[in-house]
Amino acid sequence: MEKIYERLIQMVDLNNLYLHSISSKRYYPDPFQGNVDVDIGMSQRLEYYKDDFFAALAIFYIHAREENNPENKVFDIEFSYILEYRLQKSNDIHLEKEGLEEAIKLFVQRNVPVNIWPYARELISQLTMRMGFPPLLIGTYKYIPQSSASSE
Repeated sequence: MEKIYERLIQMVDLNNLYLHSISSKRYYPDPFQGNVDVDIGMSQRLEYYKDDFFAALAIFYIHAREENNPENKVFDIEFSYILEYRLQKSNDIHLEKEGLEEAIKLFVQRNVPVNIWPYARELISQLTMRMGFPPLLIGTYKYIPQSSASSE
């Protein structure tokens, strides 16, 4: 599988990405002065695959609550992006469709977060500012392979 995945990495290009859906809600009516606990989550999945094209869906949620009173919501944001990829066809190697599809699913899990994270960071920062809060700046995305994480 790793050889197919390595070949996929050489063949794939991010062709397009766009905001698929967005929802935000501010719960706190007055200017908020306290500290908040922010829960940020992300999931991704293969949405479509045919021939030399596949699309992935990346879903984000951000829930902010009062630090000292977690029942009090401050704001919620949920959004999703579609990422469209093209595979450059190569004559030097023929990948089995079944093996390639599994490699694409692995790619979606490993690489889609890295590809979309800067766009999500910018959207979260801008949206929280437009909701009347200081811009929420989230950290960079760090992928830690399972084998490294389990061996420590």
